[in-house]
Amino acid sequence: MKKRIIIGKNGNEYYYHIKAFDNGEWNVIEQKNKEANKQIEHLLDVKINKVRWHQNLLIVKTNDDLIVIDDYQQLNHDKVFKNLNKQLSKKIINNEQLTKNLKLQKEKNNHKAALLANKFLCCAVLTSSLLIPINGATILNDITPPKEEIVIKSYDQYRERQSEKLLLMQNQLKIEQKAAEQKQFVNTVKKYSDMYCLDYTTAFDLIKENEETIKNDYINQEVGIIRTLADAFYHSSIDKTPQVTNISPLEREKLLLQFAKVYDIQDVDTLATMLAVHRLETGNGKSKACVYKNNFGGLRARNSKTGSYYVMSFKTPSIGAERMVRTFLDIKNRAIKSKHYNPNRSLEENMNHIYCGEKNWPILLKQIKNEVINDYELNNYINYEEPKQLIK
Repeated sequence: MKKRIIIGKNGNEYYYHIKAFDNGEWNVIEQKNKEANKQIEHLLDVKINKVRWHQNLLIVKTNDDLIVIDDYQQLNHDKVFKNLNKQLSKKIINNEQLTKNLKLQKEKNNHKAALLANKFLCCAVLTSSLLIPINGATILNDITPPKEEIVIKSYDQYRERQSEKLLLMQNQLKIEQKAAEQKQFVNTVKKYSDMYCLDYTTAFDLIKENEETIKNDYINQEVGIIRTLADAFYHSSIDKTPQVTNISPLEREKLLLQFAKVYDIQDVDTLATMLAVHRLETGNGKSKACVYKNNFGGLRARNSKTGSYYVMSFKTPSIGAERMVRTFLDIKNRAIKSKHYNPNRSLEENMNHIYCGEKNWPILLKQIKNEVINDYELNNYINYEEPKQLIK
């Protein structure tokens, strides 16, 4: 699959965007806007076929992909480009003998052929010196440039053409980016409107009506969309009878990890503790409340009339998983703010007086948490990406 890889630096953070050509269009398949250095080093560990230079853009062609590095002249000394610079150096060194041969050929040919050869060599020297200054200087010492007025005229024409091409490329990238963002927004609304049994038009209108709240009142916009549509669902006449499904315990845990990423959980201990609570409270996802009520954490609510507690039920596993993640994080935050909080105790010990209250609960939870850590490479589920700005 052909890919375009765009690499650059925003402030102190490197970023990359990967687009793939599929079904006649370019779509963003992966992007990262911070802490991306290791991934970029891996992306640049490729065999170079061709190298081009457009203003401040270095364009590297591999067998299948096109890599565009923004402002390479300013960034090429950074560690992230170490391997790429080595490959570029080798490529320039391998071309030095060709450059000398062309010089000898120029001396043997007539004046007109020599002039054309000089134009070609001048462009090659300018490009090489921009990419690798040391090798570029070596080539410059080996070549006698043509008449100054011809070089300047040719280079100015070249820069003008490249500026036009660059402007077209930048405009095309903006159009593609805007289309990708719109597509992402539509897909997100459709995903969660389906989850909460709302038609797309109704969901879209609700999001537009609550746009400022979604932007400002939640940890990220995706959470804001979920909470807005969830509120509409619970205040509607939609049937909320739990749907019994045959998904496996492993699939239930994957749902929890999916929503943990949406809620921007950033540490392994919180993830492991949440999954341990799920396993303990649901008998590894096999309890009646989990299977028949989609209750992923033994969640209970209080009856406002009688004062008694009852086991909560949720229409679908996705709704139950989202509610479990949200409730767990809420209890964690309450525990941290509580007067009983002790930084020297574990998360499960600090949460116990709110979540359960039984003496053995944190002991059992710690054992299960170790099992969870052995079962999963939880670093792979940590959300290192910048939150999506779905609403502009």
